[in-house]
Amino acid sequence: MGRKKRKKRKSQSPRQTTRRASLSLCMIVKDEAHNLPDCLRYIKKVVDEIVVVDTGSVDETKSIAKDLGARVFHFDWCDDFAAARNESIHHARGDYILWLDADDRVDPNEIAKIKQLRKILSRSKDKAFYVVVNSHWPTDGDSQFLQLRIFPKLAGVRFEGRIHEQIFHKLQEHGVELVQTDIIIRHTGYDSAEAVLQKGQRNLQIILDELREDLDNPVLHYNAGRTLAALGRYEQAVAHMEKARTAGNLKEEHPDFYLAVSLLAGQYYLQSGKIGQAESMLKDLARQFPRNGLVRFYYGQSLFESGRYEEAIRDLAEALSLPLEVSVFAVNMDLVQFQNYYLLGLAYKHLGDLDSACTMLQKSLGRHGQHYLSMEELGKLELQRGNYQTAASYFNKAIKEGAASDANYANLGLACSKVNDTGKAEKAFLEALELNPDCLAAHSNLGHLYCKLQDYHKALKHFGEALRLAPDLVDVRLALSSIFFRLQQVEPLVAECDTLLAQLNLPRDLTLNNVEELAALYSRIGATLIDQGRTEVGLMAHMVSLEMAPSLEILKEVATVAGRIGRLNEYLAQIRQILASQGQDQAIEHIARTLDAAAV
Repeated sequence: MGRKKRKKRKSQSPRQTTRRASLSLCMIVKDEAHNLPDCLRYIKKVVDEIVVVDTGSVDETKSIAKDLGARVFHFDWCDDFAAARNESIHHARGDYILWLDADDRVDPNEIAKIKQLRKILSRSKDKAFYVVVNSHWPTDGDSQFLQLRIFPKLAGVRFEGRIHEQIFHKLQEHGVELVQTDIIIRHTGYDSAEAVLQKGQRNLQIILDELREDLDNPVLHYNAGRTLAALGRYEQAVAHMEKARTAGNLKEEHPDFYLAVSLLAGQYYLQSGKIGQAESMLKDLARQFPRNGLVRFYYGQSLFESGRYEEAIRDLAEALSLPLEVSVFAVNMDLVQFQNYYLLGLAYKHLGDLDSACTMLQKSLGRHGQHYLSMEELGKLELQRGNYQTAASYFNKAIKEGAASDANYANLGLACSKVNDTGKAEKAFLEALELNPDCLAAHSNLGHLYCKLQDYHKALKHFGEALRLAPDLVDVRLALSSIFFRLQQVEPLVAECDTLLAQLNLPRDLTLNNVEELAALYSRIGATLIDQGRTEVGLMAHMVSLEMAPSLEILKEVATVAGRIGRLNEYLAQIRQILASQGQDQAIEHIARTLDAAAV
């Protein structure tokens, strides 16, 4: 038999002989039996090992971790998260570390991204990777921030900081490049305000203890500032952020960290009411980072808060054209975009550009759960522009979105009353008073509504409550004057007239002998109010005068002023109604011709 030819072995390519970099998942846990299965469900398939360091669990954490394939180690807790994380790194065998908390979740789509990332992990260990952490907060909703979660295991690279532990500066010292990825990890540990408060109080004590040993550490001051801000202590938070900003050569050596510290300092200045300091610092920051959307937005916000609306519009509009990039601190990008349009809308409103205000507020809708604020503002703008049906629609939407405030119900009632939907108006006003028995707008407008319906008993009740809350309400006193005249209650009618004269510093230089003289005083009140620019209540005073003693001179004055503000037909209808109710049929035809001529 002839010898079989031995097949020549193909030489392996370098790709086939190169060992793939390994990845260890490292965790520190305590009493996390309820969280571990969901945390590890998908991620365990894309790591080479799981290292769990337990810090004193009394539940089934350790046995569940072992059942899920983890190597489990014990570590005596010493109020030092960095020490515990470093213990987990110590036991890891992989070339790279991925760290998670038990309340983190990595969804299947993100698992696919990690698989792709693993293909480029180099055994030269020259890169570390930021992921996007999506954390739900009870106040702001979903916020995103960058966190260094995947890094090479290198001698001397260890976490620092007993709380909010960091490793990025150690990696940079070893020449490791920090790379941003789009991998998303969901953090679920801050779902309740109580959890935020408890963790914040615990963390603050640890940070302050550590600061006593290292007073000049910018990372510790940064952590202290963030924690104090989460507890609502903004002035103290600012002090720590300023110490972090000015520490060493932070701006030159760690520009991204310097940017994050400065942005938070600007926010905390705003929260503590120090608008000038916020504006000055953010203006300087905008010069340094001119293409950063967050910087431009926060600077525009500071300009808005200081009342510099034209400049605020400039910078807020510029922010919309710039990319919003996730930073190393938690930012709710949806909230920022909503606030950008919302503040633009308010700035235009302050400048009297109602069309642009409506456009910006409408663009803010649907961007964040707080968009009910825009619905409220749009409702107010439509009320101001006389679009009452549209206004009512916005207030209804705001209420349905969860903003069931007394102010919104009162404004809804006003919008409904303007289109003579008295049933809905009354219901809305009563809802406002159910929420706030001292809601001035509800009492005042409900009084006007009942006055219109000639339910004078209820009108007097609510007008009385309105004057208890605000004695100088001219419109209420004029409505009361009309009611007392109709009820022929002379003494309270004269008392209201005297009160109005006194409020306007007008003398009563005559003794009242008849109703015509009283009507003349109300006409004088009306003229004075119109001269002061208070046109609506001025016309109301003239209407009270007409109700008492119709006068062609006052009719012409009402027609002129009402025509000037585009509401002539509305007042013509009221005048005809007044005259008809008094049985002055002969006068109506003459007056109608006069007023129609004025309208033409």
